[in-house]
Amino acid sequence: MNTLHMYHWHDEKKLLTNLGLLTQGDSLVIYGTLSDDDLLSLNHHLTGLKNTWYIVNHHKRPHISHQFINESQWLELIIKHKNTLSWK
Repeated sequence: MNTLHMYHWHDEKKLLTNLGLLTQGDSLVIYGTLSDDDLLSLNHHLTGLKNTWYIVNHHKRPHISHQFINESQWLELIIKHKNTLSWK
């Protein structure tokens, strides 16, 4: 694994603009407050993504629960990756 990209959720447009920063072996973590509509949209746009992606959340949502991680799992991802990059 190369770089862990971290995105504090603002909107879908900004996320989609920055997806070009991902290269092979990178992972994406999205954190912040997301609505149910945001979650469904993310699932739609990121399902075909070849990179692994996760949402840091306290509450499991059954429709995309395999993508949710907690803070401990997020820390494990930071340790496993060689680099981190935060998107603004």
